[in-house]
Amino acid sequence: MKYIKLMALSALTLFGYTRSALANSVNPPFQTVWSEDFNSAANGANSGADWGLVINQGSFQVNNSRLELVGVNAGSLATFTTNALDISAFENLAISLVVDDNDNNKETSDYVRAFYSLDGAARVQFGEVIDDVPSPETLSVSNLNGASLVIEIEIKVSYGNESYNVDDILVTGDPLSSGGGGSTSSLWSESGSDIYYDGGNVGIGLSDPSNPLQIVGNELIQGDNASLFIESNVLGDYQGGRIYLSSQHINSANQFHTAMLIMHREPRATESSRFSGETEIMSM
Repeated sequence: MKYIKLMALSALTLFGYTRSALANSVNPPFQTVWSEDFNSAANGANSGADWGLVINQGSFQVNNSRLELVGVNAGSLATFTTNALDISAFENLAISLVVDDNDNNKETSDYVRAFYSLDGAARVQFGEVIDDVPSPETLSVSNLNGASLVIEIEIKVSYGNESYNVDDILVTGDPLSSGGGGSTSSLWSESGSDIYYDGGNVGIGLSDPSNPLQIVGNELIQGDNASLFIESNVLGDYQGGRIYLSSQHINSANQFHTAMLIMHREPRATESSRFSGETEIMSM
């Protein structure tokens, strides 16, 4: 009997590719962040440089370049867990791993479950294989972002003639760029549905802004009742917001260019343009 439940993508494919095609498709900009194929682990190994194993009874160890759980008649429960992997230099990560079966004698109570945890949060299940696995199955998840990642694989069998194998654990991601037109998502922080940046100045059209927001070029504010609010919340001699129009360039006649404030009203408008308060033209 066979029953497979996947909570992310198709059991036989990852991103629409078969397992063999996946190896050829993970190229820049996606790069390998971490992987474990157990090829360098000796038979009988139960830990690696950045992973470990826990089992209640039975045998859970590396065997012929793959991780193998062999149960006992009282039932066996085992867990593979990585250390916290540093993923802070990547975004849009994907995890995949391959599950296989040596005996095809399982019951519906036997399973392999795959989990991930980001930044120390509660683990999230992303795949599950139940009962027999006549051919290798891929469990996978994508579009993960964070600073640290833990992968956990939980395996259960009921009797001594049953076993599961796990192999080819792979984490890929898109490298974050520190500049040059690449991703800047790591610079922004989330607050509910909002994002913010408080680490310096923001420039649009220039690379060395000297103000919190500095723009080179034309700006457009558009929409019904579009408004630009300038508000001062600092007490002092000047308590209102101010607009400065500054001309610093000299034309061919050795004259400063004229700085202008233009208020345009469509002909069909019924109200005239108005200034409220004081209007002052001054030299700075």
